[in-house]
Amino acid sequence: MKNTIVWVYGLSAIGKETFVRHVAENKPKQLIDELGWNDHEIVVCQESIDHVVKKENDGNKELRKNLEKVILKLSEAHSGAVILIKTQDLDFDFNHLVNIKKQLPNDDHVMIYLYDDPNVVYTRYQKKEWWVPEFTLDVYKKDLVTQSGYLNEYKELGFKMIGLQSDQEQLYPIIDISFLLKSKNT
Repeated sequence: MKNTIVWVYGLSAIGKETFVRHVAENKPKQLIDELGWNDHEIVVCQESIDHVVKKENDGNKELRKNLEKVILKLSEAHSGAVILIKTQDLDFDFNHLVNIKKQLPNDDHVMIYLYDDPNVVYTRYQKKEWWVPEFTLDVYKKDLVTQSGYLNEYKELGFKMIGLQSDQEQLYPIIDISFLLKSKNT
């Protein structure tokens, strides 16, 4: 039985790790039903959480290069599972998503984009231990434009796109993210 490889993506401080842990630990029935994951084992790619680059030269960039091998092993070890991966922009630089899709052509490949008002999320972003004043709100909003580009590129490559509202109540309602996606016809 094929697995579903889920790349959980969004701006810094949006709550990617919180989402992954919430789904894995609490298995919220309504959300799982809406995503079509009922009757599927939920598997977390722990390395995608542990090897997050927070500072230059923190060693995690090198460790993150091995993420493909870890995901392939998880897919091999499970059948009919939903494999949740906390995604960083670095994963696009390493071409992890495309390489995994090529190596696991029978699995479903999904990007969940967590979204909230950038002005709201930026206040959480400023509380991160690695935040510096050069990371202004304008820079943060430019990151949203960059991420929109990734979403469009990977939609064209056949990844299913799902938008979820990142909220304090951890309900994660499905939202329309078409404002981030360009249609081929426009």
